[in-house]
Amino acid sequence: MAPKNQRPSANSQFIERERLLRNIAQQIHSSVNLPEILNTRVQAPSLPEFLEAFTMMGLGTLTLTEESPNYWQFTGDKLVEVNKGSDCPTCNYARGYLCGAVAYQNSVKVAAVEMACQSMGDHQCKFVVQVIGR
Repeated sequence: MAPKNQRPSANSQFIERERLLRNIAQQIHSSVNLPEILNTRVQAPSLPEFLEAFTMMGLGTLTLTEESPNYWQFTGDKLVEVNKGSDCPTCNYARGYLCGAVAYQNSVKVAAVEMACQSMGDHQCKFVVQVIGR
């Protein structure tokens, strides 16, 4: 642990975030009937509610910035996965979450890419989700 006047290193912050995410994943995987639990606890009939749920879980803020029938663009801010100083995008959980939300809402197969990332010094993370099949 870093002294009171010294900030933790980026590496120790990353390790702590990774530990937190692993604990969450372990708790999720130990659930008996995960689909039923998620369906009864989180009913998000709209994309804005999916985005709000992400924020309420303390994972950062995702915002829909552009939408068409086959294309969605989002920004992300203060995402839990941000690891300053990275040379590549790091917000894979957020990207996967957006894929799942869009696919669920539109009954389509989608793919997503993170076009900009706060880990790489960008002002905000930017995600593009696109339909790849029906």
